[in-house]
Amino acid sequence: MELVDWTGRIVRKDKRGQINSSIPPILERLSIDRDSWLILTTEFERQFGQWIGSAHIVRQIYSDRHYQPMPST
Repeated sequence: MELVDWTGRIVRKDKRGQINSSIPPILERLSIDRDSWLILTTEFERQFGQWIGSAHIVRQIYSDRHYQPMPST
């Protein structure tokens, strides 16, 4: 997210639009602490006990790892 935010602040003649440099960085605007974000992104499964992504990919992960079948949604 920070990389996208940083990229959006680069001013170039051939680039339409930009993020105004006076706007605080993305994690600050979202009130997300950097350390908390790092934990959430690197330990998501351990913290929440689930996988996220498209249903097809998640089903494949469950199958590959011999997890219990996913509940239907």
